[in-house]
Amino acid sequence: MILFPFQEEYDDFSNYKEEEWPKYIPWGFVAKYWTVNGDIYLMTWALRLYISNWRSGQYAVRLARFIKKVLIACYGDEWDDNPDAKVDIVAHSMGGLVARSAITYLTIPGTNIPVKDKVRKLLTIGTPNFGISGGNLATLFSEGHPDWMEYGEDVECNVWPQYSIGRVEVYFVNTETGDTTKTWTGWLSIDDDYITEVKYSTIAGTRGRYENLYGENDGVVCVGRAWIREAEHNAVIYAGHDHGTTTGNIIPTNPAQGEYSLTECTFTTEFIKKWIIDDEEIVGGALQGDPYLSYQGNNVWTGENKNNEGASLRLYPNVSDFSDILVLHAVITGVDIEDDGITYTPLKSWGIPVYKCENPLDALVFATNPWRLYDDEYDLYQARIRIYDMDGYIYDYDAKEHYDIIFNIDPKDSAKILPRRPMPGEVVLVGWDSLDYRTDWWTNDYGVRRRLFYSTDNGASWIPIMDDGYETITDPGDLYLTWDVSGLSDCNYAKVKVEYYLGRHAKLIAETEGPFIMRVPPIYPKRWNKWLAGDVRDIEVAEDAPNYVFAIVDNKLFKSSDFGKTWQRIFPDPGCVLYSLGVSRDGKLIVVGGGEINNTKMEINVSKDGGKSFFLANIGASYPLQAYPDVVMDKDKNIFIGYAEGAIINNSPWEAINREVILRSSDKGKTWEVLHVCENYFSNPAVPPSPEFFTRAIELGWSEIDPEYLYFVTQRGSGYQVTKYLSLSSGDTVVIKTGYSDNPPHVEVINDNGKPRVYVNYGNRVYSQIPVKDGGDGGWNISQYIDAHSPVLSLASSEKKGMLIASTGWYACGVYLEKNRDNDWEKITTRWGVVPRVVEVSPVDAFSNSWNGIYYVGRNDGLYVYNPFYGPPGQITGVAVTEVTQGGIRIEWNGIDNAYGYWVCWGYAGGYTDSSFIPARSPNLTYEKWISTGKELVKIKVVAENFEGRGAPVELEVRRIFPPKILAKFVGNANTIEFVLKDRSSFETGYEVYRKDGSTDIEELIAVLPSYSKGERFIFRDSTVSPDIAYEYRFVPLSPSSDYYVLEKTYKNKIVTHAHLNASFTGFQDRGHKLYI
Repeated sequence: MILFPFQEEYDDFSNYKEEEWPKYIPWGFVAKYWTVNGDIYLMTWALRLYISNWRSGQYAVRLARFIKKVLIACYGDEWDDNPDAKVDIVAHSMGGLVARSAITYLTIPGTNIPVKDKVRKLLTIGTPNFGISGGNLATLFSEGHPDWMEYGEDVECNVWPQYSIGRVEVYFVNTETGDTTKTWTGWLSIDDDYITEVKYSTIAGTRGRYENLYGENDGVVCVGRAWIREAEHNAVIYAGHDHGTTTGNIIPTNPAQGEYSLTECTFTTEFIKKWIIDDEEIVGGALQGDPYLSYQGNNVWTGENKNNEGASLRLYPNVSDFSDILVLHAVITGVDIEDDGITYTPLKSWGIPVYKCENPLDALVFATNPWRLYDDEYDLYQARIRIYDMDGYIYDYDAKEHYDIIFNIDPKDSAKILPRRPMPGEVVLVGWDSLDYRTDWWTNDYGVRRRLFYSTDNGASWIPIMDDGYETITDPGDLYLTWDVSGLSDCNYAKVKVEYYLGRHAKLIAETEGPFIMRVPPIYPKRWNKWLAGDVRDIEVAEDAPNYVFAIVDNKLFKSSDFGKTWQRIFPDPGCVLYSLGVSRDGKLIVVGGGEINNTKMEINVSKDGGKSFFLANIGASYPLQAYPDVVMDKDKNIFIGYAEGAIINNSPWEAINREVILRSSDKGKTWEVLHVCENYFSNPAVPPSPEFFTRAIELGWSEIDPEYLYFVTQRGSGYQVTKYLSLSSGDTVVIKTGYSDNPPHVEVINDNGKPRVYVNYGNRVYSQIPVKDGGDGGWNISQYIDAHSPVLSLASSEKKGMLIASTGWYACGVYLEKNRDNDWEKITTRWGVVPRVVEVSPVDAFSNSWNGIYYVGRNDGLYVYNPFYGPPGQITGVAVTEVTQGGIRIEWNGIDNAYGYWVCWGYAGGYTDSSFIPARSPNLTYEKWISTGKELVKIKVVAENFEGRGAPVELEVRRIFPPKILAKFVGNANTIEFVLKDRSSFETGYEVYRKDGSTDIEELIAVLPSYSKGERFIFRDSTVSPDIAYEYRFVPLSPSSDYYVLEKTYKNKIVTHAHLNASFTGFQDRGHKLYI
């Protein structure tokens, strides 16, 4: 090839210059052409500019170099010997032509390996594979481009640099053969044998403004010119060429952003993933009918659980198979209707990878909250739907480019899921083998997947519990998820979270409102177990952490962290007699009181770390100790200590002093203040003081329900007792009860419906009252003899539990409970031969699946633990069906003792498929359960459960006969009303038809219809009506026997016939599931 600089009348060819030239040059740029021992071209200014641009560009060469770098980086220096060493290329616009040029003509630099041998797949996006449509429009598109573009890549894209009228094709001459019949992109076409080395696909867009002139286009490239004949996929979607707003200065294109841009849309991303990354294809998508919304039937989305559709707005693509659909593009637009026209405002746009969304509902969730779309300024809303597989539109987009659905919004509620159990502060039993816990939730929408998590750090991190996949649909209503808690341990800050998927890519997330507690209960479910041997002096349980139990046994202090099953000694050898314990609600602050009677020695030892270490509080008696110190603690860990001291004074046997002292520490035992001192003096020159003069016992009581007051009981001598309360703010005391008792007194204060109820044991009875603060009797309730006149030896209570425990001795030797503050005492022991001197009750009824508690008794031979869950529970009684509707069944049953909860299981012909756990609140109560189901035959089983297992079940079957479904009604003439009905019962039954006359309001039986097959349509005509009268009809199934529950259907709308109607109804058409007159 010889190229000469062009000059007028230049005929001398002796000074030609041979250089490197393009193989193809624009034929229209050549001034002269002839052959003299070869091809000679005279260069024009335009050709010189094109060649200059070609030399400075060389984009295909640059791409070949980059491919080599990628091969080395991915496959190492031996890439050229590796047949699997290949690259995939994704190219947009002119980038696709660059890639095709390299594939067609170049080799890898420094080798003789063709580029085509090292490219596996090429995807071109918006590439003018056959150039831009020739003619004036294409020229205008390039208006404003610099010279290097106009006389370079624009020409190669078939765009003539100067404006011209009509269609202009820019042909390039092959300087090796002289052929001038092809455009530049035409020279990139390759033989069938050649293209097998590289696989091709293309994506073209139809979001252009000028399709009427040049056909469907993306604003720059026409669809037909983006295709490659040999491509595996020539996809067409609704998108613009690029992200910009214009391609030229004269003809602007549509702004193309997000889902409207070929380079940004979800379709392109998913196409790359499936075709290049996964080496898969998604094709063959087909519509079964027009797409529709979940509320298209009435065109109003109310955002509530209406017509069994759920609360979310769902789109049903109505495709044959979700797995055959790559992407669905949806746009929600606000429609504003004004006198001067209609305006559309896009509100939300989605690109949804449908093949990932396959679920039992076959629907896509568009919105969960109507308020997010709702705006008063819009009259209506429009959903515009486009559906693609990897070939683009799955339907004829020339005939119907999209589907529009018009709807309205009446915002009432949003889709939600709400936790019900576990509730904040609830205690869940964990740690036992085969122990499950049921978490309860409520939702108003359908779900296709549920994932459950739990946290032990108040929600900072989450641990998976279960994931049930996408196998079944959860209906709106109560949701129960089973949680295996057998491997868990104690935790004070537990939470549960659920992820409730409405669809593959739409989920609701909710977690329990506050932390709950996980506790490992005793593992030996026996009535009484002797855990410690020795003489027991006192027992205390941490109210908020009942697994912590403390006991003084044989003058040693022990601690249990597992409800009394195992024990460890936590206090060194004391220097005196240990007598009483005070424990904070969390079990961390421990106070041990002791001393020596008739000796000034008194010790108060304090631990602030749960018993790991103790220090001796600086408290000493002024006189010899007469009553051992008693210790109580309030919820703020203020410590109260009461003791009595006294002695003969002034070296005279006829003079004595007795002092009752109450101290308080507000800093965990570091310093102490005197709250109360009561001093009594004795002086009689004739006789010495008797033992009755000195205080022999003092007991303290405090309640969170009445934190201002401290109650205390003292015993002086042998039988005289005084009950008082002390105002902590003023220091005033009031005597509220006096009496006689030979036994040490005890005082307990519990919550009685928001008021403090004080209990004191006197002799063989227990007295209680809600005190009158200004003194006086205050109205004491006196218990009957608890056990055959046996003396009451001790009292204890749980403020959380609201329960009192007492022990009796000397004759009956038993332990009793008062559960409801009603003087009704329940004996929980057999008659013992050894006196139970100390009792304590654990507040484990805080467990969510336990109404009863664990109790502790100390005798002189050991500490005993009572667990009420001994042996499996029995069979529950009184199971009855109390309500049957079309939506569900309600049952009731009587609770039984010795159970912490009840399982209700239900199912159908295939057995029991669903279950729900109902925690026991108290024995002998009535429980109920609503079972939401639409089945005709429902099997129900109710069984009680406790730590030992499950009792005998009670089973029953409920058979429901559903009324016929009223599909349509017609007024044929003045004397005939016709109903179209569908049989809904599998049982052999007929139907009674009742009619209520609006003029008399009298209902009468007018017909008995035969039984039909389930699902069969039939017609009922009433030809006995009168004109201008309103009627109501009721259809009632006939029951085969008393074992069936009959449900009726009423046509509630008034049906009026008119005399002037003469035309009769001739039939109806069945179009899917809708009836048209």
